[in-house]
Amino acid sequence: MKLERFDQQILLWVALAVILLAIFSQFGMRTGQPQTIDYSQFLTDVKSNNVDSVTFKGEIIEGKKRDGNPSSFTTPRPATAR
Repeated sequence: MKLERFDQQILLWVALAVILLAIFSQFGMRTGQPQTIDYSQFLTDVKSNNVDSVTFKGEIIEGKKRDGNPSSFTTPRPATAR
C-alpha cells in the first residue's frame, strides 16, 4: 500500500515538472521574436522619436525602437498606405 502512495507522489512530481517546463519553454521562445504592436502605437513611437529604424516588407512594417532596451517590433501596414 505504501508503494502505491509513493508511485502517486512520483507521478505528481513528474507531471508538475513537465507542466513547468512547458510554461517556461513558451516564455523562452518569445524573447527572440519581435513584439507585435498596433499601427497607432507605431505612429506614437515615431512622433515621440522612439523608433531607430524601419523596414517595409509588403504588408508588414518591421522596426527597432530606440528606448533604453532596443527591441524589435512588427506592425501591419494599414490598407490606406498602399
